[in-house]
Amino acid sequence: MGYEAIKTFELYEFYSRKFEVNVTVPYYLPIDSPGIGGIVTANYTTGMGVMGYARIVVHARNMAVPYDPRANPLPNVEFDRVSQSFITSIDNFNGVAGFFIPISTIRTLIPDNLDGKEVLITALVYDPWWNETNNGTTVVSFYKPGTRLRFLGGSSMVYKPRMLFTTYVAAINADGTKYPPGRNRFIRVYTQNDPDIDQFQGPVDYMIDSSAIIQHTFLAPANPAVSFIRIRAELYDNNNKVPDSDVEQRAIRYLSPSNSYLQVTSSTEMPRVGDFMLFRVNITQYVDFVYYHITSAGRLIFTNILPMDGAKQKTFDVGVSREMAPSAHILVYYIRYDGEIVADSMNFHINTSSFANHVNITINRRKDFTGNTIEVLAICITTIICCICCSWSCTNTFISSRKLFYSCYGKFFF
Repeated sequence: MGYEAIKTFELYEFYSRKFEVNVTVPYYLPIDSPGIGGIVTANYTTGMGVMGYARIVVHARNMAVPYDPRANPLPNVEFDRVSQSFITSIDNFNGVAGFFIPISTIRTLIPDNLDGKEVLITALVYDPWWNETNNGTTVVSFYKPGTRLRFLGGSSMVYKPRMLFTTYVAAINADGTKYPPGRNRFIRVYTQNDPDIDQFQGPVDYMIDSSAIIQHTFLAPANPAVSFIRIRAELYDNNNKVPDSDVEQRAIRYLSPSNSYLQVTSSTEMPRVGDFMLFRVNITQYVDFVYYHITSAGRLIFTNILPMDGAKQKTFDVGVSREMAPSAHILVYYIRYDGEIVADSMNFHINTSSFANHVNITINRRKDFTGNTIEVLAICITTIICCICCSWSCTNTFISSRKLFYSCYGKFFF
């Protein structure tokens, strides 16, 4: 006869450790905030909260070392007794706990200016049942509150004489959010030649809208002695200049041996598939023809020759096709008799939707009052195919997609 032994044991599915600790705090805080508030959560892999003890350890991060926990592992604060830190305890931890660290405590760890500095917050959770400790760490960055201006495209640009020059200025807060519009909030833009030979236009004020971006357009000077243009922007709030909001952009003259220039622009703000897109070509010297190519995704979509008919400005239209989506590139050029290539190009994005394909869907509440059927009305043009997809909304019952399809399909009327 054989011998049989039975042993009962518990099996748990877990990853690395039996529970995970997570610290949730704001990633960015202004230096004038009252402190850091956050939440510590510790859950087993089964989802149940950990019952035990917790400690919050705060210490300043070494800004000389890049923040990359994989390449530069964080110090183990559980056994670190040398680094200056702030420790607070949570005795009756039940899986979730909140904490608050005053800003005065942070300033004792970072006596210098907090602007641009970071602190590491580590939560140590001890589980007495399994006699195991785990931790989670997060980082908080401090910034100086305020609003600044930024030129889209960088602080250096290129302009072409006798051509329109357009630049964009964005008003953003220190945390990267848009500067909201308000009463008497505007951006004042100054444009000046360097060297200051010709008298240029005076300051121009632009009111700030919901996009917090203004567009400044002017005609570039034709004087060949002007080497570059200086554009300066200032932010005003309630007719008062915001301190430290000045920003400057310089536009350098485009280099052409013969002072020949070409510019292509478009007045179509939102090109859509199936519509036409208007382009305008400006040249500084008379030519018979200019050539243009439209490419997208490395493919040549359209090419043509545009006769100038003795003019320095010509407008033409191009039909927008689906092959141009999601973005396309147009190149316009001509070749001078001495071999110089005079060219310009621009990128534009394509909206693949169309105004003609709008569909209005509604529930018909007048046809059947029994509550057994649902009638969906889809109103659209007759030349398109309308497809309706439905999903089952239920919190306690799960059904297969095949059953859902048949149950919904049988109760829709077209």
